[in-house]
Amino acid sequence: MKIDDPTDFAFQTCVEANIWVDLVVWSDAHAREGLPDYTDEYFDRFYDQVGQTLVREINAAAHDAGSYWYTAWLNAGRPQLPAR
Repeated sequence: MKIDDPTDFAFQTCVEANIWVDLVVWSDAHAREGLPDYTDEYFDRFYDQVGQTLVREINAAAHDAGSYWYTAWLNAGRPQLPAR
């Protein structure tokens, strides 16, 4: 996807990502209850609470990174990519 305004897109992405902060912080604290450290049990608990959200957001971040590369390539005039 071409990004029309990369700066605006970056700031909008930050604002949208901020909605997950409270959930992630709460889930981290809840998952650590009764545990001495970050154990496999912690990671299981944490993933059960926010795993789907984290996977979705990581996928969206990968898409956004690709969109920035694509936009940069378009803005550079679609130069020939090097052969492999």
